[in-house]
Amino acid sequence: MRGVWLVVLAACKFTPGDFPGNGTDDGGVATDTGNGDDTNMIGSDAAPPTPCVQSWLSGPTFSTATRLTVLATASSEGDPFVSRDGLRLYFNRTADIWLSKRASTSDTWGAPAVEGDLSSTASDTKLSFVDDELTVFVNSSRSGSTSDVWRGTRASIGAAWTWDRTYLTAVNATGDSQWDPHISGDGLTIYFAPTGTGLAAQLLWFATRASSSVAFGAPQTVSVNSAVKDNDPTVTLDGRVIVWASNRTGDRGLWYATRADQSQPWGTPQELTSLNTMTTSDDGPHVTEDGCQIYFSSDRAGGSGGDDIYFANVN
Repeated sequence: MRGVWLVVLAACKFTPGDFPGNGTDDGGVATDTGNGDDTNMIGSDAAPPTPCVQSWLSGPTFSTATRLTVLATASSEGDPFVSRDGLRLYFNRTADIWLSKRASTSDTWGAPAVEGDLSSTASDTKLSFVDDELTVFVNSSRSGSTSDVWRGTRASIGAAWTWDRTYLTAVNATGDSQWDPHISGDGLTIYFAPTGTGLAAQLLWFATRASSSVAFGAPQTVSVNSAVKDNDPTVTLDGRVIVWASNRTGDRGLWYATRADQSQPWGTPQELTSLNTMTTSDDGPHVTEDGCQIYFSSDRAGGSGGDDIYFANVN
């Protein structure tokens, strides 16, 4: 997020949700260095990393992952997204978007409810907001579509959403279904994970544009992909950290990669071994924009409840 540099200088040991993150772009068409890497953004004159992002660059450690029991039901909960101010937690349950709120970042999350204006009568799964929360991108099969990325816009917080697929033609033409949208804070870079015709496996893709009033350019793959299932991308505000879920070792787990700044290629993917259980499924990560917290879904609790949502602080 923008303007958080002074807020996080003290430490990265935040209470759940204490956080305020993605960059600019190259003029409407994603550029590439020959390996599918999105090195089309800010250069080496970028602001220095926040302390929490620096922890990722150095090799992150985490607090013990905590299950958000207030959200847990016999159904599966997944695809968490925390608002910029840390007061709203959106997630998916039974193909609808649900919302949990709290009054401050020192409070616990409240009992959730379906967010009717973000959900439809069709399947709605992962969402991602730009920083002003006046534009949202959602994976949905609404209006008889296949699983596409839809854009919602509103005039002010609390106003009704208007839905369309404006500016997303190239994104939604990638494969047959477009899953897991993650939009940068400025709305100029979108990550997603398509499946379908012409695609051998589900991989991470990205597309960019020059302004929020033009279409996204031709998508291309991100260099961290494997030959198997990679999806659910999430990126810090400064574009230095990307986290995603992957089946590359046979287990469903969380992985990450870093770079010094957005002019550089992504480094070698690393498994988040301190968070992954290796015996259950760990999925759907969301990293807060300053990099200080990670939310994800996991079935590690066992029983018949399916996936629940967990969080951990970056130390």
